[in-house]
Amino acid sequence: MIRKAGAFAINYLAEQGGQAILDRFAGGGDAPKGAARFDGLELGRMATGAPILPGNLGAMDCRLEQEQEAFGTLLLFGLIEAVTQDTAQRSLVHFAGGTSTLSKT
Repeated sequence: MIRKAGAFAINYLAEQGGQAILDRFAGGGDAPKGAARFDGLELGRMATGAPILPGNLGAMDCRLEQEQEAFGTLLLFGLIEAVTQDTAQRSLVHFAGGTSTLSKT
């Protein structure tokens, strides 16, 4: 999908409201799979048209520039075309099967 679109977005989840999006995209349990993860979401768009998730803390809208395979993993590199951020909220982080937030200090 990213190759076909030639673009992608990196969305940063906010502490408030981010857990529902995290659960949807982390793929556990009955969560939708593949493109169905986007069904029913009011997506935003920026410069490239890549999907920007609702209620996020921020996003980087990127145009695909290069692909590199290393150790059986395909790495995608993008040029940032647009950025948005909400500095009033804290970010939600998913790590080692749990969630936490990052403070500003």
